[in-house]
Amino acid sequence: MPLTSSYGAQVTRSESKFCRNCSEQNSTEAVYCTGCGHSLEKISAAHKESGLHQTAAASDNSHGSTYSQEGAPASFQDIFQKDNLLHAAKWSGVAVAALFILTFIISSAFNRFIQGLIMDEISNEIGMSLSPDILQNLKLITASDLLLLGHMSGVSYGGDIAFASFYATTSSGLFLFLIIPAIVLILAGYLMNRNQQGSAMLPRLYKNISFALIYAVMIAFISLFGGASINVPDPSGFIGNITITASYGFFSTLINALIISLIFTTAGAVLSVPRSASPGRNTNYGVSLSRAAANTAAGLAIMFFAALIFISAHDEIKPSNTGERTLAVSQIGGYFWSLSQLSSISFDAQMDYEQVSAGYSVLGGAKTTPYDPYFEEDIKEFFGGFLWLLILIPLAIHFWTGGVLLKAGTGNLLYEIGAYAIAFGIVNAAIVSISRFSITTNISDGFTMSLGFSTFAVLLFSSVLAFIGTYAGAMFFTSRANSNTASQQAA
Repeated sequence: MPLTSSYGAQVTRSESKFCRNCSEQNSTEAVYCTGCGHSLEKISAAHKESGLHQTAAASDNSHGSTYSQEGAPASFQDIFQKDNLLHAAKWSGVAVAALFILTFIISSAFNRFIQGLIMDEISNEIGMSLSPDILQNLKLITASDLLLLGHMSGVSYGGDIAFASFYATTSSGLFLFLIIPAIVLILAGYLMNRNQQGSAMLPRLYKNISFALIYAVMIAFISLFGGASINVPDPSGFIGNITITASYGFFSTLINALIISLIFTTAGAVLSVPRSASPGRNTNYGVSLSRAAANTAAGLAIMFFAALIFISAHDEIKPSNTGERTLAVSQIGGYFWSLSQLSSISFDAQMDYEQVSAGYSVLGGAKTTPYDPYFEEDIKEFFGGFLWLLILIPLAIHFWTGGVLLKAGTGNLLYEIGAYAIAFGIVNAAIVSISRFSITTNISDGFTMSLGFSTFAVLLFSSVLAFIGTYAGAMFFTSRANSNTASQQAA
């Protein structure tokens, strides 16, 4: 009996028990090959007439190959067309404006809070109340600072004080700041793609690339003016003026903004697909690539919640106030996400010609150089013995993705799973690369410290784990589909 697909075509099952792709022998009731996941059905009739009311371009949208809707590039080359770039520039401007409003509100509240703390401390010291207007011009962080730190931009400090010069170079690495652009970009990705017809992911992905290019240039341009310079005249006339400068790196900001915007707008684009629609066809691996970005964003969000539970259960590390607790939850959650993919977090510090290194992974446990059993024991106590359970979170995400790719498959499912696994590894490697915290300074005879993960290790382990989990999910849903088909035929 022929079957009718959701794409308006009739399909019949191949009479052969052997897969045309890998030659694996299957039962006659099988819909997908149990060896490679390749479809065992053949198209036997053209699209139904009722399904051909759309144009050829709109029909191809279901297959993810071409698309002619305004603002939706039909191919990779169309990303750089004038109309598409203007459309991306409009949405990029809206996103940057929303970020400025949000960061202005947050920075203003933060500065007022700090001003209040300082005034309370001064008032307690001198024994009298002071007007809060005295410190109204004190701003420890501005809206542009918060915006740039949200994109993991590094900051370089320099100064000349009393015949001495100092410098300090830092990379942000704070996931708390990343949450701010993530919220705006997910919303932008959703709104930018919600009116797009069909469920194909490739046109949405092309649109997000156009957006990310314009957006990254805008954020990098802001970094040119985001620094600060303070020059205090010498009151004595002997030690010289005091000069302090702070600046952001243009190219590092450009790359970070490009990566962050592409990941989170793609997550928003996935949310824009109607729930009643299928995931669309995986032509040119559009579904594989988009799911890699969306799953990374979802995994980070889940790990933030896991970190909240972890901190709440450990009174010895629970911060005393809400601000510190929020910072700890976001940072530990970000590290949990990489640890759950079998990567090792490393800490390296060098000061006074001494170097200390420490690391931890779910499989290898704690390690220190030079060996320090007490330090290793402290690390083990901090992480506890249950962190291996975190591996189940990315595995569950990949398992579910296996079913999504199975429905969206257009050819060899192994290739589509492989594309997803590699893209997932690259996305996570990019995340750990831009979120590595480090500081280098010549203060106190020099000090260097870094905390983060190996980019190559994350790329490798994330890709392998993604492939295993997704393949297992695809095989499970294949088996269930074959079983359901056999039951229907028996009935």
